[in-house]
Amino acid sequence: MKIASSAFHHILTAAPRLLAGLRLSGVVLVAMLVLMSPTLAKPLPEKMSAVLLLKSLELVENLDLQDPVKVLVLGNVKVANTLEALMNNSADRPLQVQVLTNQAPELVQPDVIFLSPQASLPEVMLYAEQSKVLTVTDNIDLATQGVVLTLYDNEGLPGIILNVGASRASGVQWSPQILEVADPL
Repeated sequence: MKIASSAFHHILTAAPRLLAGLRLSGVVLVAMLVLMSPTLAKPLPEKMSAVLLLKSLELVENLDLQDPVKVLVLGNVKVANTLEALMNNSADRPLQVQVLTNQAPELVQPDVIFLSPQASLPEVMLYAEQSKVLTVTDNIDLATQGVVLTLYDNEGLPGIILNVGASRASGVQWSPQILEVADPL
């Protein structure tokens, strides 16, 4: 009887520590899943990225639409080619885009920089911040690194993440409609 009572006492005293450990493990597991979930997202097909980019640019209120918007695409020739094809096939579009590829931003002074993971991120982001240039990517891992718009495959549907802090820092003025299509970060 004394052995049973001792075992019961041991279980009662160990239970709070065990439950606390399980709660902590649960919190760690949830945090890991949240942190890992962006890296599980896939990039969109190039055509979808290009279309979303063009549609998103129509929601930027402080772009001068009298002149073509200069979009510098760094490290993703397929997106650049798709953007050019879309612009060539739609002369009636109110937004005209001049597509530039893999050039130094300082030389071409773009309005928008589309980044791929191969781009030299720190240098480009420094230029974009200093020059108040809108940055866009199709790599979800860059969403938290100061890129304003991230276009990604959200379980088979197109998704857009708007980095609100980066957007403010870049001076972009959005139409309120952006919040209907983008998830703020």
